[in-house]
Amino acid sequence: MSFVEAAEIFEAKPNELAADELPSYHHGQVQMAVRKFEEDLLTQSADALSGPQADAKTNQAKKFIREEKAASTDDKFRKACELLYSLLETGTYTNLATEINQVRLKCDKNQLSPAKAHNLMMTYAVKYGHKANEDNDDEQPELPITITDMPAIIISETFTL
Repeated sequence: MSFVEAAEIFEAKPNELAADELPSYHHGQVQMAVRKFEEDLLTQSADALSGPQADAKTNQAKKFIREEKAASTDDKFRKACELLYSLLETGTYTNLATEINQVRLKCDKNQLSPAKAHNLMMTYAVKYGHKANEDNDDEQPELPITITDMPAIIISETFTL
């Protein structure tokens, strides 16, 4: 959901009265939402590839990454593509190809804008790059990607009776 859509849903009506003070549980709810956001952003998909389809799906994912990298001038994104491509080459994560292909399919169906697709791919680069480098604490992915930061805006509404 975009910020504008969320703002329209949570827009206060002129006759809506403001609370005198926030309930004690409000900040706890916001923190739970932030943790859920982080968890959803970085959790691993349960879909895994195996058998003869694995090579075809990996090749589709690699082709998509090559095409997106060639069309982009963003150095951070191009570096993320290189990392994703190398992880696909080594076959380190079987579900990486599935996740990249899901992005590709959504792009093909115009369900995902190129910018959002790039953000997802950069997120995968951080997610899988970090896992690949967990054994070596000195080598963390050199992708200063802000999508893994805290959300810039948290819209919350607490209801009391």
